[in-house]
Parts: sequence; structure tokens; C-alpha cells
Amino acid sequence: MSEPTKAEQLLCCSVHMAALLLGHNKRSIQRWCENGTLRVVHGDASKGRRLFVDLSQILDRFWPCSDPNFADLIVAADADDPQAQNDLGLVLLQEGKAQAAVMLFEDAAKQNYPEAMYWLYQCHQKGLGVNKDENLAMM
Repeated sequence: MSEPTKAEQLLCCSVHMAALLLGHNKRSIQRWCENGTLRVVHGDASKGRRLFVDLSQILDRFWPCSDPNFADLIVAADADDPQAQNDLGLVLLQEGKAQAAVMLFEDAAKQNYPEAMYWLYQCHQKGLGVNKDENLAMM
């Protein structure tokens, strides 16, 4: 199987993104795919291919978000868009999911996205999702 088409991407997210949103490790999400708890939209776990799961199921478990753009934000962040990663990180930070937010800020900062660098600074300085470390914050 190949990577999902644009239309398929609108309906799914990667196992990695699902793990971030739900606060579980990737192996737990993969087990949910294997036992049918989550529907695999694209991919084949038995062949080591990247799995994409039904985004509506993730959203139902994450929280009932009424913002119609939230799914688009997840898809864009999952596709390595640094602005979307930063924006999704901010949503997660507001929802008390600071560890997941830090991971998204780090991904965006690696792409030299300045706002994500600022938020990483804030997280390290205040100990949000990471150990408080002012030296690391300055770096």
C-alpha cells in the first residue's frame, strides 16, 4: 500500500498523532488497531507500514470539539506543517496536555518556527510538560 491520498488524509491521522492526542504510547494505539478498538483507515501493521486511524474516533476520545477546523489542524500538524504543529501544541497546552504540546513545539522548532521556540522556552522555564530548567529554556 502507498501513503494515503489527500482525501484519505482528511479522515485519518497517524498512530503517532493519535498517541499524542490520547496520551498513550504508540504501542497501545497499535494494539487498539489490532484488536479493532480503533479502525485502521490506511496501512498494514503486519507489514510494518505506517498506520493511519479513523480521525473521528480519535476526536471522540480526545474531547467533543465543536470547532470544525480542529480536524484540519490535526491533519496539517500530522503532515509536519510547523504552524499547525505550534497551533495544535497551544490547544493541547490549554487542555492540560503539556507533554504532548512540548513534543509538537519541538517538532515545529526543528523546522525553525520561531513561535514554537518561544513556547518551548516558556515550557522549560515554567516546567510545563518537562522538568523546569532555565538553562535549557535559554538554549
